Amino acid sequence: MCYNARMRIAALIVCMTLLAACSSTPRTPPPESPLKQIERFYAAPVVYEFQPPADWELPEGEWIEKTGHFSEAFVDRLAVTRRAPISRLDDEPVPDNHAIIQLVIQRVDRGYFAYVSRRAAICCGELLITRADGTIIESYDVEFRTPSDAGYQWYTYGGRLESAHDDFAVEVISIIQRARR
Repeated sequence: MCYNARMRIAALIVCMTLLAACSSTPRTPPPESPLKQIERFYAAPVVYEFQPPADWELPEGEWIEKTGHFSEAFVDRLAVTRRAPISRLDDEPVPDNHAIIQLVIQRVDRGYFAYVSRRAAICCGELLITRADGTIIESYDVEFRTPSDAGYQWYTYGGRLESAHDDFAVEVISIIQRARR
């Protein structure tokens, strides 16, 4: 038997041994997500712990008005989905087997648009999914930004931030949907 044939046989034996070892390794399923037991989710208004710095030079009351629009964009997108059982949080008590989706914004960069150059608005904070009694089921540190396909929304900081909130709501829906599989 020639040297090349022996090397091929040895390589084949090594490959077969590796394949046998890999295929016989037991795979443990990932732990079940606590979101799987939740019957319905409720979207709460966004909480803004961030206050704009003085150099933003916003007219009096504009930030409060704008954050209301950003929060509505987030909650509306969550509430209209059919991909996950999500409703708008209202004044009714939340049942025990339901959860509340709460977004808390701690830092904002409003970005800019200068026709030939632009930078996305960025929001940083925390996404909390809690039970009615306030117990945290899941918690995520989040950073989201204006999507590149925001269109005319790029022209103003309000548009950039509103489209960022709307786009992030779609990601939240996907997180819930993946966890409930």
